[in-house]
Amino acid sequence: MKYLKYLVILVAFATRIMKPSAQINDKLTVSLQPGDPMPDVNINLRNYPFASARVSDFRRKLLIFDFWDITCKSCIQSMPKMEALQKQFNDRIQIILVTKSTDAQVERLFTRSAIARDCSLPSIIGDTVLTRLFEFHSVPTHVWIDEQGIVNQFMGPYTTQKTIETYLSGRKLNLPIKKEYRDFNARSPLIKEGSGRQLKHLQFYSAIFKKIDDDGGRVSSITDSVNQIAGYKFVNLPVLMLYQYAYITSELSPDYRYLQIALEMDNSGRLIRPSDKNDGEALAKWDTNTLFCYESSVPFSKRSVLSDLMRRDLEGFFGFKANVEKRKMPCIILDVVDSAKMNRPLPTVDYPGNSAVPIKFKATNQPLLVMLNYLKDKLYYQNVPVICAIDKLTNVTVALKSNPKDFDALSAELNQYGLSLYKEERFIDVLVLRD
Repeated sequence: MKYLKYLVILVAFATRIMKPSAQINDKLTVSLQPGDPMPDVNINLRNYPFASARVSDFRRKLLIFDFWDITCKSCIQSMPKMEALQKQFNDRIQIILVTKSTDAQVERLFTRSAIARDCSLPSIIGDTVLTRLFEFHSVPTHVWIDEQGIVNQFMGPYTTQKTIETYLSGRKLNLPIKKEYRDFNARSPLIKEGSGRQLKHLQFYSAIFKKIDDDGGRVSSITDSVNQIAGYKFVNLPVLMLYQYAYITSELSPDYRYLQIALEMDNSGRLIRPSDKNDGEALAKWDTNTLFCYESSVPFSKRSVLSDLMRRDLEGFFGFKANVEKRKMPCIILDVVDSAKMNRPLPTVDYPGNSAVPIKFKATNQPLLVMLNYLKDKLYYQNVPVICAIDKLTNVTVALKSNPKDFDALSAELNQYGLSLYKEERFIDVLVLRD
């Protein structure tokens, strides 16, 4: 009776130990990472004293699984190196080759590859267990299991004499963890793959969109030194405006509106918005066909390439070649006629008949640049650039009441402050677009 009691206990204990392994072998798919305990699974082996073994049989040594495939040339070529490492470190490590390829496929490989045929390392062929424990799809992949049965490394082919020596000496290895997905869609654009899960790796991009579902007209330049990125974002802008933004510079024209454009192409009218504001259908059609978005993002250290990148992108997509050339064009000139009047104190009493008119712009001992920006903004309707013939840092004192749309009245009022505003043709920088 005592013998039977011991037998029952032994069978029950063995059943408790073996059952989890059977569940792992048949059903389990997980994604083990360094620090996780390695399941004590059964493995079938070639080139080993026993036909099968358990992971726990290799405790007290570093266990290395080298996952490979019959189609992986580098995997096969590295087999002699792995054999040499096994011989060098002897019983301190155990390297086991692992492949999902079938017996028949491996046998066919042996007929044409002496390297694979002559390799004496223990091997698992037709694996259906280990590959389900680690999430990857490319080979070679190396997994290290430490002496306590804990996953130590999950990585690419970084098993070398140096890395093994570092580990065996007790020093910490700084090797990247392999990060791959079983469901990786190789046919999907990377920005869409896995519902955008790859976007965190994006370093440098530029993109052109047709009109998106937004009112648009959004313009932004990103210069983020904290997150180390820089870029442009233009939403639903006309093609010509995108070109203007791409070519503005502090030397040429810091405001896209004042960079003149000349179109030398057939059917240039398609780029110009219909002038009839009552034809809603024509305006809507033009917006749909001619409004675009542009976005770019680059590392902060490469922010100087943004304008050149945008120029190449626009030419590559729209096909219009752009050059900045000197052309004689109508301009509005701001000049000085009497410098003594430019910075006089404003009168305390206004001239008769004008006291009730509100002041539209006032500057007291401020740089001329402040007033110049006001004039550029208000004279934009003239569709010609405003050129300053005076030092922009010269201080002025003015109080302007004239309606900016009354050019003659504005010019006469500026004359009271020693300034002259007139129209004249001059050679200026013009952005020329050609087919």
